[in-house]
Amino acid sequence: PRPVRVDNPAPAAGGREMESLESALLRGPYEFFAQQRAVTARDFEVLATGSGAVARARAFTRAAVYSFARPGEVEVVLVPYVPEAARPGGRLPVAVLRDHEVEQARVRVEADLERRRALGTSCRAGWARYKAVSIRARVVVRREEDAEAVRLRIHDRLHQTLSPLPTALNPTGWAFGEPLRASNVYRLLEHAEPGVRYVESVHFVVDEAPDAQVRTLAVDQYQPRTWYAGRESVLFRSTNAGAGWEPTGRFDGETVLRVAPAPAPARPGIVPRPGSVAVVTVRAAGGSRVHLSTDLGETWSLLADLDSRISDLAWIDRDGAGALLVATDTGLYEVSLLPGAVPLQILVDPADADRGFYAVRAFVSERGAPGVAVAAQAGFGVYLSTTAGRPGSFVHVGLANVDNRVLAVQYDGPATLLWSGAGEPDPKKPGQGCYRTRLFESDVKWQPVQAGWIGGTCRDLAFTGQLAVAATQSGGVLRLDTLAATPQWAPVMVNCGLPLRDRSRFVPVDAVAATGGPDRLILAGGERGVHRSADAVDWSASANQATADVVTVPDTWLLCSGEHDIEVVRQDATSGH
Repeated sequence: PRPVRVDNPAPAAGGREMESLESALLRGPYEFFAQQRAVTARDFEVLATGSGAVARARAFTRAAVYSFARPGEVEVVLVPYVPEAARPGGRLPVAVLRDHEVEQARVRVEADLERRRALGTSCRAGWARYKAVSIRARVVVRREEDAEAVRLRIHDRLHQTLSPLPTALNPTGWAFGEPLRASNVYRLLEHAEPGVRYVESVHFVVDEAPDAQVRTLAVDQYQPRTWYAGRESVLFRSTNAGAGWEPTGRFDGETVLRVAPAPAPARPGIVPRPGSVAVVTVRAAGGSRVHLSTDLGETWSLLADLDSRISDLAWIDRDGAGALLVATDTGLYEVSLLPGAVPLQILVDPADADRGFYAVRAFVSERGAPGVAVAAQAGFGVYLSTTAGRPGSFVHVGLANVDNRVLAVQYDGPATLLWSGAGEPDPKKPGQGCYRTRLFESDVKWQPVQAGWIGGTCRDLAFTGQLAVAATQSGGVLRLDTLAATPQWAPVMVNCGLPLRDRSRFVPVDAVAATGGPDRLILAGGERGVHRSADAVDWSASANQATADVVTVPDTWLLCSGEHDIEVVRQDATSGH
């Protein structure tokens, strides 16, 4: 008989080695009180970690975290088990965690939790998301210390402390949603070694942030403190009002041009769509795409793929059915919210079916009547429909021979105002500023809003209460009191905190977004990233890869160690050298 040979070219995945006695003793009390049903968050977590492929779990009711969730939905976030041999010295990169995420194990855990859940609830299980942080610092030790040995021990200590998995120094692992503060690191390093004299220059570096080339910004109208920023091919999301940012959408080979969360039901006729976000991207090979998420950017679907370039988009509701209107170089199109829908062109001007448009805005009257406005390219003015943008309903309402680049809608009590921001090709001229008109009245009469304008082209407009803010080509962010008897744009000072191009001109600001209320926040974006302000007067950076204060993370995410770099130097206590 021929000899039989059995090979195992790859190790098994989704489990762990034989359990130690110490681990069994720790798990024993939980097994003693184990239930066959999952009722509390702790029940879900204990049952999930019963899988050999899962080291940690966090369960929560989705309605307590997400505005779009339905009552009774439970989500369990899983952290995979990684053997000690795969994380020497506590080093656990995100890539290693991802390599140990076994889909079959996740499915088994989810199915087991579904069988054990209480009546009237539903459960889903998914792998955790991580944000890597690299710590930089300078540690001064006594002259007699071995600086290299101290550095290695400090690195090991940092990796074992800032770890999603339990370690000897952190038996529970880093907590979900727990930020990393500079005070944590100072305390850790000062007590790490007896020979440490002092610690200085602590700062953090994250892998990515919207700190450059930000083309679009938006605030979510349903999820508190949630903002979006598009940088190149990545859409970032902040869940803490711009204090920290995490990637929530990646569109390889494309550039994020516009992000538009669904509008809040501020007036009758606007259908609530919490969690819905639309994104326009421009492909490197040409053409544009429209992507849709219904869960705050956690997952995405492709809605439309057009050969022409999309400049803008807006949400619209007709008879309870939602759609997106997209302004392109070759016309206005309607895109259904159903996957795979074919974009349909809406004829705006019968004299030119291929007329291009820079901007589109949808709005609703105080009585719930929907309308749509579009700004034509090449100075052909603004078109208006007061019947939800249906084909054949648009009329020309003026501003011909004006380079209308931006449209914005302001709700002022029962009044609805349409604003247009003008372009300016000559960088030496101050620009034409903006125009505004009241809608749903007997006639459309445009009022120039140009006094004080010094910014060249208007690139974006936003409103917070009675304050209007404008992103400009060279004047930074201008502000205006919309209720003033003689409204005038107010400039920012050169030392306001916005980045400068030269002594008198600011770096172009491409996007601006604002929210009102007692925690009013205004964000501005451009080639130097995102900046924030409460009054549009004083500004500060709101998104940096490097920071010396704190690194935040969403409640359902985990921080983990990146590539730490601690400089250790020896110094005499008396000489200071």
